[in-house]
Amino acid sequence: MSKSWEWRVFFPAAQLPGTRLEKYLESVLSAENNSTLKAPRTDTYVVVNNENLVQGGDGIGVKHRGVLGNMELKVRLSKACDRRLKGLEQWEKTVIGNISVGDVLRTSGLWTGSRGEGVSEADVVEGTVSITKERRKIKSILLRSTLIIDKIDAVVATVQGTPKQGIANGATGRPILQRWMSISIEGSKLKSTSKAILESGLLGVLEDFSNSIGKTIIFGGYPTFVESFLHRK
Repeated sequence: MSKSWEWRVFFPAAQLPGTRLEKYLESVLSAENNSTLKAPRTDTYVVVNNENLVQGGDGIGVKHRGVLGNMELKVRLSKACDRRLKGLEQWEKTVIGNISVGDVLRTSGLWTGSRGEGVSEADVVEGTVSITKERRKIKSILLRSTLIIDKIDAVVATVQGTPKQGIANGATGRPILQRWMSISIEGSKLKSTSKAILESGLLGVLEDFSNSIGKTIIFGGYPTFVESFLHRK
């Protein structure tokens, strides 16, 4: 079990070229920083039913890490009060193992629905999203913090025992793969993480980016992203 403060933003990869944000990322990558690229990994994120949860579904993250059955639970503990730091949240992560989503929620005290046996996955799961991410960690000399950049391939998935989703599918009914990117800054302490975000210069760059593309970018953790992605029109 581990706790951390995480600030994260998501945006469609196709919107990046020619923007101030692209130039910002290029400058970070070209500087003399310590950069580490991880091999791509595919996780299956579960979007849980909001109706019987102790908090909104985007505050509870359940995923199969790498392979089905290797379950991991993330619970949002709090959000930063500073309005400038939208998307900065404290999370607690726990490795669960191979149990059902319903059992994960019940044993963690997050499910307020039926406590009896035999509750199906369809009762607790709205849908699943497959996320393949290629992660680069950049230890920035100039920013004095670690910047995490994820290249993401996201697609609505079907896992046995969960509802089949037609949401975010094309006219043919086949899931559409979409390419996104994520930028994040993480830390163990609120004060130091907040300082790293404010000193990074990213907030102004992202505001300019959002205005230039004419779309709202997504601030928050992966649970917020996958919930939004599942229900995108």
